[in-house]
Parts: sequence; C-alpha cells; structure tokens
Amino acid sequence: MLGQEGVAGLRAVVAGWANDEYLRQGPLPFRVAFIGVGAACCHVLGEYTPFGFALVSFAGGLLLLLASLLLARRWMRGTAGMVVAGLLCGVSPLAMGLSRRALQDSGFAALVILALWSLDCFLEKRRGRDALMLSVILFLGFMTKESMLFIYPLLLLLFFIKGGHRGSHGLGGLAAAVILPPLAALGVMVHVAGSFRVLYATYATYSHMQHIIPYALAYQRGPWFRYLVDFLLISPVVMLMAIPGVKAKNGFIEHDRYALCALLVTGVAVFSCLPLMNLRLVLFLDTPLRILAAGGIVALGCRWGKTPRQGVWIAGGLAAIVALLDLSQFYIIFIRAGSYDPVTAQLIKALGFMP
Repeated sequence: MLGQEGVAGLRAVVAGWANDEYLRQGPLPFRVAFIGVGAACCHVLGEYTPFGFALVSFAGGLLLLLASLLLARRWMRGTAGMVVAGLLCGVSPLAMGLSRRALQDSGFAALVILALWSLDCFLEKRRGRDALMLSVILFLGFMTKESMLFIYPLLLLLFFIKGGHRGSHGLGGLAAAVILPPLAALGVMVHVAGSFRVLYATYATYSHMQHIIPYALAYQRGPWFRYLVDFLLISPVVMLMAIPGVKAKNGFIEHDRYALCALLVTGVAVFSCLPLMNLRLVLFLDTPLRILAAGGIVALGCRWGKTPRQGVWIAGGLAAIVALLDLSQFYIIFIRAGSYDPVTAQLIKALGFMP
C-alpha cells in the first residue's frame, strides 16, 4: 500500500487496522522507517514479498555489528579487546537468528546501540554535530519501533555515569536532541493516521491485544529474571565470561565497564515491566553483554599468560572456543530445531531439556 499508493494507502491501512484480524498480524503501520525501507527494497526487487523485508532485516544485523564495534572501540582499552568484542558480536546466536527474520528487531537494536554511542561521543567533546546525530538516530528509532521511548532511561543513566551533569556547556543542544525526536515522530504518526483520535484508538487496540493474544499469554510472560534465563540458555559461555569482565579494570577505559553493567541491569529492569517479555525485544542488550565478555576473556588471558604475548594467545584461544560454541548454539536452536521465536519454551525445547 505504501509503495503503490503512498501515504494515502498507508492511511487506509490505519483506518482498518483495529478491526481487521489480517492486518493486525503485521507490524503497526506507524513504523514508517521499517515499512518505508522495506517497500523501497521490494520496489527495487520488482515484487512485494517478505524477501524484501528479510533483506532489510539482514542489513539491520550488519548495522548492529558495526554499531557494536563502534561502541567497543570507545569503551575498550587496546586492540585485543576490540577484536574479541567484534568476534563475539559477529557470532551472536540471537543476533544471527533475528537477522534471518523479516522483522525490525535487528535494525531497531542497531539504532539503540548507535544512540548510546552518539550520546557517548557528545559527552566527550560536547559538539553540536554529535547532538544532531543523536537526534536523527532517535527519530529513526521512533519511526522503526515505538519502544524507543523505553530506551530513554538507559540514555539518562549513561548521561550521569559519564558525568554529563558536570558543566552546562552543550546541554541545551542535548536537551533538544532528546526532546524533539519523539515530538517529530508523533507528528509523523498523526499525519499517517489522519488524526490524533485514530492514532490513539489504534494504539489502544494494540495495547489491549497484548493482554488477550493466546500466544502472548502462553509464551511471553514470566518473572523479572526471565531475560537472564533466556540469555543464559542462548549464550551460556558468554554469560560466564561476562563475570570476570565486570572486574576487568585494565580491559576498559576508565569506568566504562560500570556503564556496561548499569545498561544491562537497567535494560532488563525496564523491559521486564512491559506486558510482553521476549528476548528479541532486548536484542540491544546482547551488545553490552558481549563487550563485557570480551573484557573478561582478555583479562583471563592476561592473568593466565606468563608474558603479554602468551596472554594474547590465550585470549585468542578462549575467544575462538567461545565463538565456536556460539555458532553451535545458533545451529542447534535456529537451524536444527528451526526455532522462529526465541521465547523461553522454544529455547528449552531446542536445547533438548524437554521433548
């Protein structure tokens, strides 16, 4: 509808979305960035099929890897740590599995990591271009998925951890960079909906659906620690390696390992409060987890090696083992078992804990 009839076609979808069971099976029509890029890709391919959106999802996975490398480069000390972090992020079973789906999860996660990276860049030198970059990324995030709103606690946390409140220089530009994107996104959504009343009614229907969909009730609820269990199931060795990463003082620049830990804890806390709990919703947390694990691997290499050279070789060997185990997890869960949605029940079943 968007590709063939433009905004008017999308508005027609919005008008019937709340009462059309078929339309409700797809994403919300206000996710204009994802739908628009997918429509453009389909137009180039010459046909509107899910394959076009699958390519968008794959590109989102590549962008997530690039964003993770940028964040690791800023927060890790030394080349070895950044290389190990890049390797771990490149073989993430969760990221690879979700990048094979024709949904917006990988692209949205990439925008979240880029938002954290751009905020960190701003806090270092207080440049207006970094604030502008953050603003554009946040706007694209809202246009990809409305849950970008729940990333704001993480941005606020990073702001205080990195000392953003010390000194007022540039804070006006930063305030505009974080306030204007949701307002601009709301304006676009109202334009697509045709009126604020239609927009509100559509989201009210969407919110109500989360409490009555049988699949959501059966598979996407659980205790607050569900995300910890899911990450442990899908990448147990990475979770294990992240533990020494918390104490790896020499592996990170200043106190950035505390920022990684805080982002993980806050992200789990915020998204555990939402009606639905699904590991794909917190794909962005996979990046700080793997950067911490990279720091842990390098720290163990330095501790076990008698010389710096031996430490590098040991860290490289550990990283290779972890990467192979992650690739094995990806094959077992997403290829052999054919899991589509990484919910706890599917992960337990794929790993052979239950028939």
